[in-house]
Amino acid sequence: MRIYIMTDMEGVAGVLDFKNWVEKDGKYYDEGKKLLTEEINACINGFCAACEQRGEEVEEILVVDGHGYGGIDVSMLDKRASYSRGWYGPFPFEKDERFDCGAIIGQHARAGTEYSHLTHTGMPNTLYMKINGIEVGEYGEEALLMSQYGFPMIFASGEKALEIEVKELTPWVHTAAVKEGVTPGKGDECTNEQYEVRNLGAIHLSPARARKLIREKSEKAMTDFLENKEKFELVKLEPPFVMERRYRSIKGEPPFTLRSESMKSLASALNGENRVKLD
Repeated sequence: MRIYIMTDMEGVAGVLDFKNWVEKDGKYYDEGKKLLTEEINACINGFCAACEQRGEEVEEILVVDGHGYGGIDVSMLDKRASYSRGWYGPFPFEKDERFDCGAIIGQHARAGTEYSHLTHTGMPNTLYMKINGIEVGEYGEEALLMSQYGFPMIFASGEKALEIEVKELTPWVHTAAVKEGVTPGKGDECTNEQYEVRNLGAIHLSPARARKLIREKSEKAMTDFLENKEKFELVKLEPPFVMERRYRSIKGEPPFTLRSESMKSLASALNGENRVKLD
């Protein structure tokens, strides 16, 4: 079994805001990295327990640090895992056909999701992103990329609002919700600056309880995958791969839309191949 784990930081229990927790100069940035790493380790424990119970050898666990500033305390990372950071692209983040399944830890909901926390898609300046007409956030990017490389997403942890996108795109994926946003409405009327501070309220599980939940849910996800692999589908898209991203007003400038197309791969479209400004 070869397992791919993508990570982010804003969906971690106890991570409270952008400025203090997930930015490199933040007062609690190092603490946020520890919280994320412990959630990753809980997932690894769950996956490995399920594999051990069914006599499945775990040959590789690749943990990919997908947070912009970096979000993992490598000194705390489970010794069974390898760590990946510093890619060219950055997409597809070291994905290839050798992996059997994938997961994502610490993930937030896509831009415009109601009752979400630290919500964005890439950056707070994004109003929406669509791939071949399907609206996705960062979870959707990862699930689609994994499918392009031939392996399915089986588990996702993060905020409760993330489950909306998970169930729309990949209803077979197991989830663990470790916090819940409290702000109603989508915020489509907001500028970049307004949206960045709009969704800061949330109710969090304690870190210990969040890790316990992730450990339990990830074990169930791997057990289900090992016993019912046909259930975990690949979300395949056909070329051309077209990415459309609508941006909010930034520093008084009007909103605009970018379109990127690739005949070769979804990763190339996400990396901005043949990018044009529509308005």
